[in-house]
Amino acid sequence: MNEGESDRLATIIDLYNEMFSAISSGNDIRKGTFVHNSVLEYSVFHISEIIHNYSREFKAKHRAINWQEFRVIRNDLAHTYSPNGYESAWRVATELIPETIG
Repeated sequence: MNEGESDRLATIIDLYNEMFSAISSGNDIRKGTFVHNSVLEYSVFHISEIIHNYSREFKAKHRAINWQEFRVIRNDLAHTYSPNGYESAWRVATELIPETIG
């Protein structure tokens, strides 16, 4: 992993930890309120955007990560007219990212 890839991973982990902290805190953020929380939505979008920008070589070395799913989620969130974006963002925040960074 080169320095740029390490920096991206560190940023992803920081964003996820902030998001997880908000979801886990006493703020009672659940699926219904998550879709109205632009900070959490932005965190998922930002993580997906960072992941989208990894090199092909890096992605080829890490085939266990579902790169295509992150791309679909990023596109859903980028095009806010898509009703799938919020559902995808919730799944990313609670399932896909934790599985990916384990």
